[in-house]
Order: sequence, then C-alpha cells, then structure tokens
Amino acid sequence: HKKPFKYASKEFLFRGLITCAVSGKVVSSDTKKKVYKNGNVGQWTYLICHDPENPKKQKWVREEKVIAQVADIFKSLHIPSDILTNVVAYIRDTDQTEREFLSRQISDLQRESTKIQNRLDTLMDLMLDGVIPMEDYHAKRASLMDKREHTDNLIKRNRAGDEGFKNAIISLVSLSSDAYELFKGSTIDQKRQLINFVFSNLQLKGTTLCYSLKKPFDQFINLTNCQEWRALIDDFRIHNNSREIIVSQFTSLEQLKEGLNGADTNHLDRT
Repeated sequence: HKKPFKYASKEFLFRGLITCAVSGKVVSSDTKKKVYKNGNVGQWTYLICHDPENPKKQKWVREEKVIAQVADIFKSLHIPSDILTNVVAYIRDTDQTEREFLSRQISDLQRESTKIQNRLDTLMDLMLDGVIPMEDYHAKRASLMDKREHTDNLIKRNRAGDEGFKNAIISLVSLSSDAYELFKGSTIDQKRQLINFVFSNLQLKGTTLCYSLKKPFDQFINLTNCQEWRALIDDFRIHNNSREIIVSQFTSLEQLKEGLNGADTNHLDRT
C-alpha cells in the first residue's frame, strides 16, 4: 500500500489520491492557521483544485467536507445486519453447488485440453507426411500450445478455487458492510489504505467528490434486498473473470487487514 505523504511533518489524508476534474492534475493539500485575540489557534486543512465555473481560478475546499462525502459513500455500502446474515448463509449453503460447478468446469476444461492434444498429434502427422509446410506447422503448433497452456491454467485456478471463492466473497461482503465504521475509527494511514482498496478513481469537481469503485464494490452499492444479493452471488460464481477478480481482491484484503492493525477487524472474519 502507499505510504502517506507528509508535508511539514503533517500527514494529509487525500494527498496524491484525488485529481482535479477541471485540470486533470493531482489535488494538493494545505493547512491554514488563525490565531484569535484570546490566544486560541484555529487550524483548517484545504484541498486545492480549480473552479469548474472559472478554470483559471483556484478553489479551496475544506478537507472535512470531502471526508464527509467519502464517509457517506462507505455508509452507502453498508448492508443491514439481517440481509448480511442471509447473504453469508446463502454463500455457505450454496458451497456444495459451487463445488459441483467447479467440478463441471474442470471436466469441460480437461476435455478441451485433450482435444487440443489430439490436434497437436494430428498436426505432427500432417507435417511428417508432408501435407503442410514446416513454417505452417510451427505457426499452428505455437497457437495450439498457447491454447493448451491457457486451458491448463484455468484448470489449476478452478481446482484452487473451491475454498477461495467462498472465503473471498464472504470477506469482501463483510468489509463492504463494515467499511463506514472502519473508516471512522481508523488513523490517517489506515483511511488511505481503505480508500485505495475500495475506490478506483477520485476526482474533485468544485466541492463535489466524483468517484468510481473497484470491483466488486461497484456492484454492491445498489443492492437493496436478499434476492438481488443472491442473483449477484450466482452471477459471480458462473463468470470466471468475476471469480478471478474477487479471489484477487481477497489476497489484497488480507494485506489491508494487516495494515488496519489496531482497528477492529475481527468482524470481517465471517468465513
């Protein structure tokens, strides 16, 4: 994960994480102080971008306004406890279905691998019999070898995915539900790690934070009931690309949990 930027011994939460929607440049941060007559000192951190209505003019936005918007996004990822319990139970209950699906996938892939090997054998016979020239043989053989390697890799990933997908999706769903509380109770460095894990893009357009979420969080945000969650879980299960993204995110999540050491992450271990 990225280390927090420091300026004048102060850590800035958003430094390096947000770009200006107007200029496309990285938004900078600065702290201003004011000493009152009674001796008290006020201090405010600002994000500096360009004004959408006047691009040549800088706009200073209070950091707490942007933090509030990020917190609201994390809050929108929260899953009510009754739905979360139902979703986690559904993932566990359908684990056998998942294993049967993987078994069918592996069988199909093994048949495909055998078919490719047969084509390689036939290709060799055609070359030895002089039916095809050597250069055509090498080109077609290289193509078939690439296909076989890809198929064999899919077989390995499916065999490794029995427990991987179930644990990954439960952990990511749990993180999504708990992200708001984790964000509130974390240090600046931990907040940065959480933002990096969930968001794929952050832009500041005036005082408005524009954003996109990484997969699968971008698909979690609009779900409102158990039926929608079940349909999404089933969709993840049958699409290899989605499965790979989720399992990959799970690996990153384990690193994130290490980075969140000190924050309460025990509730993420629902697997």
